[in-house]
Amino acid sequence: MASSWQKKENATGIQFGIPTLGMVYVPYAWLMKIQVDEEASQIYLEFTHLKITVKGKELKEVFTAGCEQTLSLVQSQTGTAAKTFINEITIEEKGEEED
Repeated sequence: MASSWQKKENATGIQFGIPTLGMVYVPYAWLMKIQVDEEASQIYLEFTHLKITVKGKELKEVFTAGCEQTLSLVQSQTGTAAKTFINEITIEEKGEEED
C-alpha cells in the first residue's frame, strides 16, 4: 500500500484523499494557519474558507512538511503497520463569522 502522505519540492498545494469526496486540492495560497497537538496525533489546517483536521499517529513529520509547504498529498490509510499513518481527514467550511 502507498504511503498516506507525500512530500514534493515546489508544491503549490495539498491534495487530500477523502473516501467520501475523492481528491480535494487546496492551494497553499489559501493556508492561514497550521498547528499540531502535543501528541502529534492531530494536525489542524485553517485555510481562507476551510478547516481541515488530519488525525493519525506520529504526524510531526507531516506537520513539518506542511509548514515548509512541501506537503503535496494526504490520504487516509487503514490496516498499516507504518510508524506514521493517517486514519481520518475531516473538512468543514468556515462560516463568515469565523474570519
